[in-house]
Amino acid sequence: MIPPSPLPNESDRVADLLRHNVLDTEAEQEFDELVQLAALVCGAEISLVSLVDDHRQWFKAKVGLNAEETAKDIAFCPHALHGRDIFEVPDAALDERFYDNPLVTGEPKIRFYAGQPLRSSLGNPLGTLCVIDRRPRQLSTSQRFALQTLAKQVERLLDLRIKVYDLSQSLRVIEQQRESLDRLNKIKDQTLGVITHDLRSPLASLENTIQLFEQGLLDGRKTAELIPELRPYLQQTYDKVNKVLEWAKDQAERPVISPSPFVVNPVLLASGEWVETMAEGKGVKLNYRLEPSLQALGDRDWVEIVVRNLLTNAIKYSFQGGTVEVFARLEGDRVRIGVQDQGVGMTAYTLESLLERYRGTSTLGTAREQGTGLGLVLCQAYLANLNTRLEIESEVKQGSTVSFLLPHVLPPA
Repeated sequence: MIPPSPLPNESDRVADLLRHNVLDTEAEQEFDELVQLAALVCGAEISLVSLVDDHRQWFKAKVGLNAEETAKDIAFCPHALHGRDIFEVPDAALDERFYDNPLVTGEPKIRFYAGQPLRSSLGNPLGTLCVIDRRPRQLSTSQRFALQTLAKQVERLLDLRIKVYDLSQSLRVIEQQRESLDRLNKIKDQTLGVITHDLRSPLASLENTIQLFEQGLLDGRKTAELIPELRPYLQQTYDKVNKVLEWAKDQAERPVISPSPFVVNPVLLASGEWVETMAEGKGVKLNYRLEPSLQALGDRDWVEIVVRNLLTNAIKYSFQGGTVEVFARLEGDRVRIGVQDQGVGMTAYTLESLLERYRGTSTLGTAREQGTGLGLVLCQAYLANLNTRLEIESEVKQGSTVSFLLPHVLPPA
């Protein structure tokens, strides 16, 4: 037996075959009908659409044979790929290349083989449309013509698969663009909603003061007295506008990231440093309950931003002299990171609102601190890109625990 020799461009040929996305697919009527017709016009017991990859020949369509594939080194079809015309073996038992081939000496006991190479639109041979018999014979001139004509139809079907695939990919891109546009429209609506709801009141106060001044109802002394009262409204308005714009810009432009391993505890300690002044001003004590040497898979910057937001909220809704705890612990193959407070807690309705992706809910803090309601919405957006989400447990007047899970990463040995 003489195994088939590889083609000079074998790697390119196999890559071309793979781009057709046809290997190991279900049977299709169009291919089945062509092999049935080939067997009929050639008077053959077996007919196959055989596709040859790097280690086997796989049958996309078949008649008269039960096998799904055979090894490449004993197959007849790879020999046919070296030419453009029909590769014909009148009697395999007398051919030095095949006489001791297991497909000749054993089932299906091949004696006659004729295969027309199937070429892609790039000119690479992908396989054959072949006919096989268990007795020696040769094709007639008309049978050769019929086999070549049917092979061209198989080539057209294979080429059509690529065109359909390319079209489906284009449609997928269009659908993704539509979904992106829908998402941007939601961001726009959310942004306008927050501006309308949260900014109307302080702007109205400023407008009323200016009108009173223009109408001469405020003298210099009264104006000077009002300035310290108006300044917090102005600062709140400025902060809210920045927060809304930050959220909208992040949602519209932030790319999907590739998570990487990071050490957890330094990130949580850095988050705590950001809010120490706020906590001291309210008499809130920060505690840390951290397991040593924890590593997680994520984005350390995003995790720090999320924990910082969670700490800000926890302090905001804590009572004077209360305690806020930052924790990180191993749960199976994941790391749970979170913040726990002993503050006012939340009702079921407030909790449900917070968990909605595009809905912000804000209430005054225990020291009447203002907020936009976008902090946790922004956290949800960050965590969604890390394939995780916030989990919130809360009870009115008992406090809240807000946490999320990330995959655990073992430290290097």
